[in-house]
Amino acid sequence: MEPTRSISSQLMGELIKWRNANGAEDQWKQCELYQSFPGVLSLVHGQRRVLPIIAAEVGLVCLSVAALVESAVYNCLFFIVRPFDAHQSLKFDVLAQSSSFTFFWALADCLYNVNSPNILSDESLARMWSRHIRSFVRPIDRVHAYQWVQQNGYNQAHYPTFLNPIVAMSARTEQQIEACERFLEDGILDDEIRQILSQKDCAQHLDAMLFVATKAIWTYTIGPKHDEPIPEWLNEAIREQIEELRNLISVRAVDRALEQFSSFLEDPESDRAKYVLSRHKEVGTEELFRGGFLAKALSQFL
Repeated sequence: MEPTRSISSQLMGELIKWRNANGAEDQWKQCELYQSFPGVLSLVHGQRRVLPIIAAEVGLVCLSVAALVESAVYNCLFFIVRPFDAHQSLKFDVLAQSSSFTFFWALADCLYNVNSPNILSDESLARMWSRHIRSFVRPIDRVHAYQWVQQNGYNQAHYPTFLNPIVAMSARTEQQIEACERFLEDGILDDEIRQILSQKDCAQHLDAMLFVATKAIWTYTIGPKHDEPIPEWLNEAIREQIEELRNLISVRAVDRALEQFSSFLEDPESDRAKYVLSRHKEVGTEELFRGGFLAKALSQFL
């Protein structure tokens, strides 16, 4: 699954790539990431750069407003849909997070726009930058960002220190994907699930993906691996939620629901079992929408 991005985030990426002196990040090999011009007067550095910077400044202001409105809409949809479909509502929650971040991202870039020949156009990398400045920003670890770093052969010398975590993780990207694939093959994917996943037009395709993600979360909360270290291939925010879910008491009805796909489609009878299964479904759905290693590994079987 591709990372879930809000409309404003996608527009931000396109706008910044257009205004950058070297375009998208994969074109920055021959330049400093945050090499600054002498100052605001550097707008005269080249006449061809004046109009893009001025146009980008206007665009960034407009996008910050658009992102704020979009975030409000997604949050409203989240609360409207949640009582009827808790799992679908999580998609609106992730979109709301994306658009909320884009609001601050656009405001910050209004300052960098006039002084920097290149600024980050990828939301995942921009989040890494924001974590360096403000620790309250929840990370969304997106595999494509790690793979981009790896495929372009960068090392830490090419990056400012705040991107060191993503550079370090990029070196282990393929190993993490392979570890996740082995996990899925060893205890999650049976013949029935494989067959459903291979048929994207199957009505139960999304249910099967949710089953896999939910069972993966359950395995490390109250399942067979509840006392083992939580693997690094799970998103950081997801690992935090798994730690919280480990305080739950195992419910046999939930264990049975995750034994096979047909049982997963039926609601447990007890309220306790419904609650425990629902919490695991929420975390599993969030992991899929975040576009992390689990979603990437699962795509190999689609």
